[in-house]
Amino acid sequence: MNLFKDLRENYGRNAVRDLRSLENTERKISRFRCHRVYSLRAKHSGLIPTSLKLKCPINTKRARDIVNKAEKALLNERIRVVTNKIKTLEDEKIRANANLNAHNINKDLSREISRHVENSRESEFQHVRARQTRKLKELAVKQEKSTTNNVNKNNSDAKLDLSGTQLKRWVKNLSKYKLSDAQNSVLARGLGYAVSPDNLNQSSIVDDHIVACEKACWKLTKPEAAQLRAEIVGTLKSAKVPPSNISKDERTAIKQLQKEESIMVLRADKGRATVVMDKSASQEKCAPSLATPRHMKN
Repeated sequence: MNLFKDLRENYGRNAVRDLRSLENTERKISRFRCHRVYSLRAKHSGLIPTSLKLKCPINTKRARDIVNKAEKALLNERIRVVTNKIKTLEDEKIRANANLNAHNINKDLSREISRHVENSRESEFQHVRARQTRKLKELAVKQEKSTTNNVNKNNSDAKLDLSGTQLKRWVKNLSKYKLSDAQNSVLARGLGYAVSPDNLNQSSIVDDHIVACEKACWKLTKPEAAQLRAEIVGTLKSAKVPPSNISKDERTAIKQLQKEESIMVLRADKGRATVVMDKSASQEKCAPSLATPRHMKN
């Protein structure tokens, strides 16, 4: 039995059009209900759908908090919009049913229409639900990986193995100078390790900001340059010292190594090891050979 053919022959094209309208409306309702369930589950699990993720060029905790709040607000707004859309579609469904019933379709054909609409609705629901379930699982896995990476990054310093065999691999002391435990520990972090400043008023930090500010002011008008200078001065005055990423003993060890004139701290030719050498031995290796060239010998 061809439903649409029978409906067209017995009740005309308008009846077929009304049936198509009802079928499409039922499919949309199923689709949006799945969207709402997906959004609610994401909200309850603390997940943000990929389409609502925001990118922020400012990498600070406050900026991340602002972005996080904005993403949650967008998710709540999506749930509200989808809910309102479902209500609108329910009203359209009532109108589509009324238009279809106005054709006075017989009972047998009405049952076939109901069965067809129900199958269409269920098929759309199952298809969209499977897709949304897969997306939610992928989102949860991605969120878990991101959280794990952030935790590992934040705790990387705490997890450094600064003792035993690993420490000996990272620090090679070829000098006569005996390194303390704190000196070994700070050298094991590598020469590229960025130590947080203990004072934001250090001349090097202030000078860097002044130089960068003046370079930027060259291309600005006088009022704009004055405003930029005022903003930078205000930022420097309100800036807070970041938490120290090394211990007090390690900071003291750095100053001791800087004052020690008998040794040189160098980066290894290969790998990330740090080498400590006597300054005299290093100079002997770097000095050019004073031997008489072979072609000048008699």
